Amino acid sequence: ARVTLCRSRESSNGFSDFTLCLGVLINCLEHTIENRKRLKNIIVECGDGRSNVIEYLSKLFAECNEVDPSSANEHEIMENKIVASYVALLLGILLKECPENKEYVLRSIPDNSTHALVEMLKQFIDFQSRSNTLTKDL
Repeated sequence: ARVTLCRSRESSNGFSDFTLCLGVLINCLEHTIENRKRLKNIIVECGDGRSNVIEYLSKLFAECNEVDPSSANEHEIMENKIVASYVALLLGILLKECPENKEYVLRSIPDNSTHALVEMLKQFIDFQSRSNTLTKDL
């Protein structure tokens, strides 16, 4: 399968649409190992070429964490942190019970370790906690 997926700032809805897509992916993959296994076979086309979804998400995670705070405004920094958090959650879900996904993810993220994913998720939970958006389950 082939999907065209790009994170775009060209429209006012680009960020919302993209985070909505990430949320849908999280919901589709969270409890279904078959979907997690299938995802690596989906090819994503974006402005910078083609790759499988896992490689695309890993690259996106790395890019979101490389934003220079001195060259971006506060709104852009917050958007990048939110996207990085959703992608970290998604990549973490993809690692669950899928050794083949783990190989794809680990070779594409900073330090080839889950440390950056865990740290981003800690920050996201802290942000949600401070803004009272966490559910009681957490």
